[in-house]
Amino acid sequence: MWIAAAVLLIAHAVLAWLMRIPAITTGNDDAVYLHLARSLRELGYNDRFLVSAPVHAQYPPGYPVMLALLGALAGERLDVFLAAGVALSVGALALFFDAVRRLWTPALALMALALASVNVLVLANAGRLMTETPFMALTVGALWLLSRRPATRWTLVLAGAAVIAAALTRTVGVTLVVAVIALWLVERRIRAAATLAVVSALTVGAWLLWTVLSPAKSVGRSYVADAGAAIAPTAVTASGGLLGRLQYNAVDYLTRQIPFALPVPTVAGTRVDNVFWLLVILALGALGSYALWRRWRASFFALAAYFALLLVWTWTFGRLLEPLLPLLLLALLAGAALAGRRFGPRAEWALPLALTLVIGATSLTQTAAALKIAARCDRAHQFRLTAGCFEPARIAFVASAEFARTRTDPTAVFASGKEGAFAYHSNRRLVPLASLLDADSSQILARLAAMRVDYVMLGGFLVKEHRLATQLLPICDRLALVADFPPRAIMLRVRDDAPPGSDRRACDALAQYVARSPSKPAGT
Repeated sequence: MWIAAAVLLIAHAVLAWLMRIPAITTGNDDAVYLHLARSLRELGYNDRFLVSAPVHAQYPPGYPVMLALLGALAGERLDVFLAAGVALSVGALALFFDAVRRLWTPALALMALALASVNVLVLANAGRLMTETPFMALTVGALWLLSRRPATRWTLVLAGAAVIAAALTRTVGVTLVVAVIALWLVERRIRAAATLAVVSALTVGAWLLWTVLSPAKSVGRSYVADAGAAIAPTAVTASGGLLGRLQYNAVDYLTRQIPFALPVPTVAGTRVDNVFWLLVILALGALGSYALWRRWRASFFALAAYFALLLVWTWTFGRLLEPLLPLLLLALLAGAALAGRRFGPRAEWALPLALTLVIGATSLTQTAAALKIAARCDRAHQFRLTAGCFEPARIAFVASAEFARTRTDPTAVFASGKEGAFAYHSNRRLVPLASLLDADSSQILARLAAMRVDYVMLGGFLVKEHRLATQLLPICDRLALVADFPPRAIMLRVRDDAPPGSDRRACDALAQYVARSPSKPAGT
């Protein structure tokens, strides 16, 4: 079994490396992490890409610390960072396999490892500059330590340290802190629970307090602001408060996010398969939760606390599920084994095997498609996005940033919805787009002047960019169109030296921009 597991882990490493990102993307998060790593190496934790360089208050420092250390040792080399992510993913899956092997059977552990190792989302995260894989590694590491019997003082200390590190890597990790404290209270480890609570309050609590007290809070750039934001779907908002949020989130995760993440096969244009898989996920998930409670209680508490937060959170994102995919897959397989036991020893392993083959086949199909796209990527330059590998809109965004880097004054100040990504590719400073959105059309020009904004870059990704374009349209004759980057990115210069109406190109470009709806919801 260990030989088979080693083959799967090697295959996972190879596939993740082949699928790794070829360049710093337009997603913004990866660029922000690199900016923060640079700031840490200068003994700060500031958004240096913003004009005011405020102390950062969205992402906890765990992952930027890791990048800062790697950068200090090997330089800011993308492949070094990605290799570390792949290694963390392999290590997490190895510990996951070992825990399931000890707590269930080697056969079930191998099935769970097979599904996790070829899952396209787990593979993609391993080869990206994101926190999903480090968080998964720390979570699985903590749960693996808590599965050891008998528990020693050192396993409890290391598990507590991993839990705190997870919460300082990804804010949702506070649920893991709560889960482990609850577990130790149930196990009557009162001293361990109290110690973890105190140390977490001094570390994770201090970070959370800063995120609350930070003066710069806007939706999409602050989890505190996100938590208080209205829910996007009108029907949910109308249904009222927390109950409407719970209902919407539960339905969305059960019918859309979880089936896609596992992934289960679907037939286009039908609903029967959706109903079938919903029933399968509900039934096997319930049985699997019972199995986790009996055999790996730490994982049960971790999943319960995690999903409790997801059900009340403002947004529903598949990304939030991805770090816990190995545990979700285990819950389904353990539930299938428990259901099959009623029909005899053969069914106890045959039902999980059938589920493994069905989900595994879908995963391999998706992974093959992702590998095909990855093969078209140019990996020679970490600042270049190539056609066939990225969407045209993303290529246009990076092209606009390169234009800014080579064709504008180094002291120029920009406004853009993707502040971190634009700054990374352009080497220019920015103002937060949110600081402009509370001004109406009669005030926006004065606001731009007060903040010394020279250029406005609209990339076509976000609702807030569309909103800013709407505010700029009435004063479009006080702007100049610098460049147009098809399919929809435009760069505008703020003019204070020309009479109104002297150049209508900016007006035409803004009118066309406003006429097209934004491609992503608020908060992304």
